[in-house]
Amino acid sequence: MQVKKKDTGKIYAMKVLKKQHLVARKQVAHTQTERKVLENIEHPFIVSLRFAFQTDDKLYMILDYFTGGELFFHLKNTGRFKEARAKFYAAEIISALECLHSHAIVYRQVFIAVPLSCARLCFLAANPYVFSEISSQKTFFWTNLATLF
Repeated sequence: MQVKKKDTGKIYAMKVLKKQHLVARKQVAHTQTERKVLENIEHPFIVSLRFAFQTDDKLYMILDYFTGGELFFHLKNTGRFKEARAKFYAAEIISALECLHSHAIVYRQVFIAVPLSCARLCFLAANPYVFSEISSQKTFFWTNLATLF
């Protein structure tokens, strides 16, 4: 959901989670890890958590908002990226994964979004819905990246 902060007019994305569903699906620890990672990582190619709050029955996460859609949407419409464009996206993905790796974060699955900024595709965002675990070992699980190119 797109929201606007009243005092600054800045646009954010708001993720709303029902506590009852998190408990029923055994996603409480997963959600706590998600919050911890998103609020502590600052990287140009990873969405950051800016604010978080809760009511009796819901959790709210206010995240960076970027337009443009998912990389897979653009790949589906294009059919296949030209080599230069694929290299560009691969470099952004690797940069984001290196950042996560340097913070000992293991990513089980990667979801890519490519928002439009300054009339060009230039941003990748790690999805908060499919999140990771903080690891004592600096190990990556590279799943779903091979399907990109």
